[in-house]
Amino acid sequence: MVAIGTNEMPGAFFSDEVAPNEHAWGYVLANKTPPNANATNDLTRRGGSVLTTEEKKREIDEVIADRSKVLQLMLQEPSADEITRAGFFDRKNLDLSYINGRVALLGDAAHPQSPMMGQGANMAIADGYVAASRLLAALKGTNDSTVEQALLDYDCKLRRKENNIVIKKARKYGNWAASKSRFPCFCMKMMCKYMPPSMLVTEMMSGDKSNKKFVHAMRKDLQLEVM
Repeated sequence: MVAIGTNEMPGAFFSDEVAPNEHAWGYVLANKTPPNANATNDLTRRGGSVLTTEEKKREIDEVIADRSKVLQLMLQEPSADEITRAGFFDRKNLDLSYINGRVALLGDAAHPQSPMMGQGANMAIADGYVAASRLLAALKGTNDSTVEQALLDYDCKLRRKENNIVIKKARKYGNWAASKSRFPCFCMKMMCKYMPPSMLVTEMMSGDKSNKKFVHAMRKDLQLEVM
C-alpha cells in the first residue's frame, strides 16, 4: 500500500506485508531541522535519535492529526515501542574516496543514500564481494596486485559513477515524496495511480545495474568466469 500526500500536507506512506498478518510501514516527511544524530550515544541508524515512548506517541499524534482517517487508524494501531524514528541522509560530496590506505568503506558508509531506490543492502553485498575477491587475489598472489592496489581497484571510477546515478535518483524521489510543490506531488500521485506495477519494479531494479557492472568488471580483471 502506498499513499502520497499533497503539497499542503506533504509526505509518503508505504506499507508492506512481511509475514502473515504482519506489516512493516514507513512514513516519510521532510524535516528542515534534522534530529541530532546519536544525541544519546545510541547508534540508531542513519542519524536517528532515541525517543521515549511518550515522545514517539506525541510525535505520531502531531503528524497524523490532520491526515486521512485510514492513515490515522493504521498509524495508531502499533505500540509506540515498535516504532523507530530515523533520519534518511545521503552525502553532499559524492566524489569522496571510499578508501584511505588499507582502510575501506563499504555499503552506506561509502555511499549513503535514502531508501527510495531500495539499493542499500544490495550495494553493500556487492561491495563486500568485490572487495573480498580483490583482496583474496592480492593475498594469494594470483595477480601482481598488492593490498593497497586491490583496494584502489575496488574504489574505481565506474562504481562511483553508477552509484551516484542511483543515489541521485533516490534523492529525487525522496524530495518529490515530501515536496510542498504542486508539480512533484502531482507526478508522484500519477505514477503511483497509473503506472503499471511492472514499470515500478523495473525502475527499482534499474539500480541493480550498478552492482552487475561492478561485479562484472572485477571478475574480468581477475580473469574469473564472467557471470
